[in-house]
Amino acid sequence: EPVNIYEHLSFDGDRQILTLNYDQNTIILHLSNFDFKSPNNYNYYYSFSNDGPWIYNGNSREISLTRLSPRHHTLYVKCQDRLTGEDMPVYALDIHITPPWYLSWWAYICYLLIAAAIVYLLYGQWKLYLKRRNLIRDARMEQNRRDQIYEEKMLFLTNLVHELNTPLTLVYGPCERILNHTNTDNFVRK
Repeated sequence: EPVNIYEHLSFDGDRQILTLNYDQNTIILHLSNFDFKSPNNYNYYYSFSNDGPWIYNGNSREISLTRLSPRHHTLYVKCQDRLTGEDMPVYALDIHITPPWYLSWWAYICYLLIAAAIVYLLYGQWKLYLKRRNLIRDARMEQNRRDQIYEEKMLFLTNLVHELNTPLTLVYGPCERILNHTNTDNFVRK
């Protein structure tokens, strides 16, 4: 939409600054020079660097700038008389494209806070994971210790039974023979 450049123009000392929003990053500037009698006798050049390279625009007095990134640009414009070859003074225009809200400094602070919260939550989850893993490991170790104690008790009881069983068997065999003997009196049987 056509707008007057002076609505968006501000001054910083002798510098003119054109401030536009990020969604106004495609602009067409209409140039004019001080020769109002024959304005078509001039070739126009523009550049984003004072040292060049200069972009030849012919005798067209329109400069189309599309998709300017959100930052500070300096546009340099000069015109050259086609009859005499004389260059007119270079005109500089500072163009400042404001960043969108998601590229502003407070958005970066929000991103940083969100990233810090995510790191904090991940750290908390990691600590919780380690705590659970240690509890499971401790429970397994406790179960292994109980199983080992149970095995030792069983081995002890098995050995005890074996130790008691052997002498009892040794005693039981002769006693049975004595009891089966027919000439044994009641005192011996008792």
